[in-house]
Amino acid sequence: MIVALLSVYALGAASSVRQKSIAFDELGHLTGGVSSWMTGDYRLFPQNGQFPQRWAAAPLVVLGVHFPSQEQPAWWSSDLEAIGYQLLYGLGNDHEALVWRARLMMIPLGVLLGWLCYAWSRRLFGVSAGLVTLSIFVFSPSMLAHGPLATSDLTAALMFTAALGSLWLVLHRTGPLRTLASALIMGLLFVTKMSAILMAPVAVVLAAIRIWYGRPFVWMGPHRRVVSGRRGLLLACVVILLAHIVGVMAVIWASYGFRYATFQAAVPGRDRMFLGETIDTLVEHERARVPIVVARDLRLLPEAYLFGLAHVLNRSGRFIGFLNGRYSVKGWWSFFPYCWLVKTPLAVFALLGLAGAACWRCTHNYRHRRPRLWRAAYRLTPLLIFLAVYWGAAVTSRLNLGERHLLPAYPAAFILAGGAGYWLAKKHLLATSVAALLLLSLPIESLRAWPHYLAYFNALAGGPSSGYRHLVDSSLDWGQDLPGLARWLERAQADRTSAVPVYLSYFGSGNPSHYRLDVRQLYSYQDWRRERPLHALTGGIYCISATMLQSVYTRAPGPWSAPYEAAYQRARVDIERLGSVTREALVMSDRDRAAWHRLTSDFDQLRLARLSAYLRRREPDDQIGYSILIFRLTDRDVQDALSGPPVELLPHPEIEGLGG
Repeated sequence: MIVALLSVYALGAASSVRQKSIAFDELGHLTGGVSSWMTGDYRLFPQNGQFPQRWAAAPLVVLGVHFPSQEQPAWWSSDLEAIGYQLLYGLGNDHEALVWRARLMMIPLGVLLGWLCYAWSRRLFGVSAGLVTLSIFVFSPSMLAHGPLATSDLTAALMFTAALGSLWLVLHRTGPLRTLASALIMGLLFVTKMSAILMAPVAVVLAAIRIWYGRPFVWMGPHRRVVSGRRGLLLACVVILLAHIVGVMAVIWASYGFRYATFQAAVPGRDRMFLGETIDTLVEHERARVPIVVARDLRLLPEAYLFGLAHVLNRSGRFIGFLNGRYSVKGWWSFFPYCWLVKTPLAVFALLGLAGAACWRCTHNYRHRRPRLWRAAYRLTPLLIFLAVYWGAAVTSRLNLGERHLLPAYPAAFILAGGAGYWLAKKHLLATSVAALLLLSLPIESLRAWPHYLAYFNALAGGPSSGYRHLVDSSLDWGQDLPGLARWLERAQADRTSAVPVYLSYFGSGNPSHYRLDVRQLYSYQDWRRERPLHALTGGIYCISATMLQSVYTRAPGPWSAPYEAAYQRARVDIERLGSVTREALVMSDRDRAAWHRLTSDFDQLRLARLSAYLRRREPDDQIGYSILIFRLTDRDVQDALSGPPVELLPHPEIEGLGG
């Protein structure tokens, strides 16, 4: 049964992701991983962990991928996007094969996480509970969506869960090998994702609870010893925590080749991090400035690791979040709870409720309830403490970009939900029937969502077709649906006797031309450095990624406002004054060419934002994987959108945290 369920997970993950283009962060992970293996240099994508990058990139390196030259400005300036595009599209590498092999490497990690959830739940509640937990995991849209992607999110969920479980075990019974294994697992967590720092307070609280509860500690070394008493437990816990600190530092140093410097062979004045950033500039206004600078000055950790940590802290309050038509750079405490509410099958919440009812019944029906309740609570301690710490960090976080940041908390919730398995082993007709029906609904819900697991929304949000109104970015639209768009356009153009222009505004790191998309590209995220024609807009088919439709990452973020309208009209006059909307028609000096590029880029973003404000008031004509929205517009529609009175015109941009 266990093997069958895990096989279903592997098949569902592989079959769904096979139909998707490269997701946004996959370009960075693959490029950084290949670079680390082939060059021994850590300048590319240091803000994400070495372990998932190297793991995903391993088959690419073994099978002989071509890596871009290190004798070029893009390498010297640590330009991840430029190097990544060369790696995937410019050197003759088989793009599809590279991405597919990397994704296949991630599926065993998902299988391992599923087994770990089963084993933990079985240990707590029994076999039935383990199967309930495993079923929830196997059919979870979030696990199926992110599990096979070559990113760090599923790996982080695995390592958080493994580190939590191993630490709790060695705080009770351990020996040299167990302690070493647990410390190494904790170390792998720290080179998986920078949020691993949250395990520090979790470990301290678990040790304190362990000492307070007072159960004897068993040392299983060559000379078996049983330690009891608060003083002995304190000493044992301190030793174990110190061993984990040493293990973490050893794994971090090993991941960077026991070298402090980020660059393998830097030339002074030439090699630098992207945009000239340094640890000092990144932590200038951060609360964590002192420990990071001290660690840098004393060389306690590799420079690339400290730079990555500083980069994550610096960026946490710089991205604009989107939630139900609202925009903010400060974030909302409700963002991640809302993600959990609308991105999780409703049956999971019901199973959690049944698990709570089972816990109450087990403790309520005994005369001496309090001791039994304390024992039950103690066994659940690591899961509850971890959820409290992680959710506490989530609701106070300013980085409200996507539900994927909640993935590390899901396994603990799934394990607790396994308590609903209690009813399957009891002769309680109603509760058993309800639990069975809820479990049956999980595969049905999963099949309905296939293969668009990333865009899954439950009925509370109106299903995936309404998802773009609630959340964007990696909660829905991560650039994954270019193949689906290519198939849709092929069918649409075959049904028409005359061709109509097709316009695309794309959010992602994929290359639309790789899929032979005959489109006129509007402004797209990560498009700001590329020079291309500024197309005049007419009636036609408009394909707009959900993130671009909501105007999250443009020069005019948020609802259309009076300042945006003024800037748009000024740029429009400047464009028309030059007498052409195509840069190719002009003969310019380099300075004029740069000025023209800035002007057209600004105008393109403002024009897209005004068009998007118009389109947000109407229903899309179709949806590609629920992440790319299709609008069929006439010439009159386009004229109304770009030249008519703005459909939404606020006095100022409504973006919380920008003071306007």
